[in-house]
Amino acid sequence: MSFLNPVNEPVLRFSSTDADAPQINYNARTAGDVKAVLKWGLTQAGWTAVNEINHVCEFISPSAAMGKYVLGINDSSASSTEWYYTDNDVRVNPVDRHPTKSFSDISRTSPQNGWQLFITDRGLYFVELVYSTAVSDISARLTFFGQSKPTLYNAVDNIGFFQAGHSSASASLTHLFLRNVAKNTKIGNYTDLVMTSLFRSLNSDAEFIVDVDVVSPIWLTNYAAILGEQAGLLARRVASRDSVYGAVDDIVSNRPVFMFCLGVNVTGEERYLKARPVAIRTDYWEY
Repeated sequence: MSFLNPVNEPVLRFSSTDADAPQINYNARTAGDVKAVLKWGLTQAGWTAVNEINHVCEFISPSAAMGKYVLGINDSSASSTEWYYTDNDVRVNPVDRHPTKSFSDISRTSPQNGWQLFITDRGLYFVELVYSTAVSDISARLTFFGQSKPTLYNAVDNIGFFQAGHSSASASLTHLFLRNVAKNTKIGNYTDLVMTSLFRSLNSDAEFIVDVDVVSPIWLTNYAAILGEQAGLLARRVASRDSVYGAVDDIVSNRPVFMFCLGVNVTGEERYLKARPVAIRTDYWEY
């Protein structure tokens, strides 16, 4: 299908508040806690768990379009998680693939801590929600694996991985629109891509010079060329500093979304200037 006539993939949503959902104890992290969440959600969504040994597991999508890719996780440590994937059975080790489990500047026992997992046949977003003591509100870290909506016809390669937000593996990844975030994305023969939006800049999201909350698609670019659109994810510019952090379900252009903040584990003005409010569509993603 073309960029203007995309395939719509329905979204399945799982949460730490679901009955029988695996829990993450942010006060006492354990080996296997992230792997348990992924396996619980992905297998319910139709993905297949393979090569599972203790806290190591790989996941195969039910989509033929994802046939050459397998997501892997090594969660054998109580201090960090290793993410990877295979491409035609060749292992790919993404940059910044070892996010820490020790979130800084949070209330580790807050009842608002938790997680959300959004899954289609072609990708997933894993949202770790923590209560930030710097802003007294919910902050988040986001991990993505899957495909984008490419502008290239018959792109044989279409895969991406990134992780950004609170206590990211790299502090710069909080910004979302820096080159490092989309470094692991490949569309056709193009790699080392950059994310951009209608209001891309390092510090403008928190200037609050507009009177309404607006959203923008996120495009994947290579210099001047737009090669694809990030599936299901929207960048936000908020009208009030009070709206930067937090997590809430809402409606954008008559479609449901989950809004949250890719926060930063810092104090002072930077906790707003470097934070990135975003939204995930919860009905379907376009590919």
